[in-house]
Amino acid sequence: MESWPRSLVASRLIIALVILVSPLASAAQDASGSSAEAARDFFRWEIHFGGLSHHWRNDDEYNDTNPGLGVEYRPTAETGVIAGFYRNSERRDSEYLFVRYQPFHYGPFHLGAIGGVLNHYDTNNGDFAPAAMVAASVDLGHLEIAVVAAPNVGSSDGCISVQFGLRF
Repeated sequence: MESWPRSLVASRLIIALVILVSPLASAAQDASGSSAEAARDFFRWEIHFGGLSHHWRNDDEYNDTNPGLGVEYRPTAETGVIAGFYRNSERRDSEYLFVRYQPFHYGPFHLGAIGGVLNHYDTNNGDFAPAAMVAASVDLGHLEIAVVAAPNVGSSDGCISVQFGLRF
C-alpha cells in the first residue's frame, strides 16, 4: 500500500505544474481578445477536499469515504484543470490530473464531463490510466458541490461520487 507522504510529493509536483502553466494560459487568453466575463472568471481557483462515493456493483467491497486534496484552475466558467490526490475506493492513494468541460448552464447548475488520468487502481497495474466521467455541479458562492459518475468498464466498477470544493 502507498503511503500518504509519497502521494503528497507526487501531488505537489502535479499542482506545481498546474500553477506554472496557468500564466501561459492567461497570456493565450489575453492574446485572443477575451470578453469581460471570461476575464472575470479567469482567475478562479478552487480547493477540492475529496468526497463520498457509491459503486454500481459490489459496493460493500469498497471504501466509500475518499478524503483528498486537490486544486483546480478555471480559465473560463466552462473549463478547468484539476490536479491532486485522494484515498481511492480500493484503499490506495491516487493522484490525478483532469480537465473539466461543462458547457451547459442553468443558473448555478453546470453539466458536462471530466476526463484525464489517475493511478493506483487495479486497471493498468496501478500506473496512470485514462478516465472519463459525467460531471454535474452547483455553485453556492464560495462552495461548489459536484456529482461525477463513471460507468462500469469491463471488470472495473463504476461509481457516483459527491465532491466538495472551496473557491477563492
